[in-house]
Amino acid sequence: MDLYKNIFNQHPKTLTLIPTYRCTAACKECCFESNPNLKTTLHREEMIASIDEAYLAFPDLLLVVFTGGECFTLKEILYKSILHATEKGLKTRCVTNGYWAKLPSKANEIANKISDSGLTEINFSTGVDHQQYVDEQTIINAVSACAKYGIKTLVTIEKDTFESSCRRSLECNEAVANLVRLGNLIIQSNTWMPFKSDYVDRGDQISKNDLRSGCEQIFENIVITPHGRISSCCGLTFEHIPEMKIGKIGNVDSLKNAYINQQNDF
Repeated sequence: MDLYKNIFNQHPKTLTLIPTYRCTAACKECCFESNPNLKTTLHREEMIASIDEAYLAFPDLLLVVFTGGECFTLKEILYKSILHATEKGLKTRCVTNGYWAKLPSKANEIANKISDSGLTEINFSTGVDHQQYVDEQTIINAVSACAKYGIKTLVTIEKDTFESSCRRSLECNEAVANLVRLGNLIIQSNTWMPFKSDYVDRGDQISKNDLRSGCEQIFENIVITPHGRISSCCGLTFEHIPEMKIGKIGNVDSLKNAYINQQNDF
């Protein structure tokens, strides 16, 4: 009973904004089925208002995450939203495929902008599916530029197929290996969940022990989707789970009420 009370006395530490599911890529197994043709987007005013509301409602709030889709398609709206969160003393993270770093000069230009906005951390998604749209060299340009500006940089690589070697290839790159050695870059692999019946097998995705430990995001995160819906988490498949949709922005105390009300929804 004490554990139950502790769970429901906490507040979320992370606000995740998914301003759009539009993406420059159309990865076959994308959990959000993102592609360049999706149009629905949170307005800048909605993003700013959500940051303000979460900041006031949740005293434990530490971090604002901007993801997608591809959040960098928002350009200046993204940079200004990052700055707004920074000015409130919150840490910030972006999740991106790095499409904007095809040229080293452009990578440096964008890295400079997000550094000026106060971005704390950036997470690049790559791997065999992503690299059909954003090649390895573009990712190398991106991480090199962000590390240069002192932004904590992480690369998340899809679990390779039995035939692919995206992780090994990236880790063997001299510039990348040097950034890892210096502690300026972290490389990790994640669970890549199949959505299509003709998916390519990637072996065991997660250990049984990890499954038994449960989800670490529930009650730690509050999420806003491009449709203005409030969700309990932004984990894989959550858009396909109606119970994860717990409210809608735009009402007074909508984030706070959604967070509290979910605690009574077994």
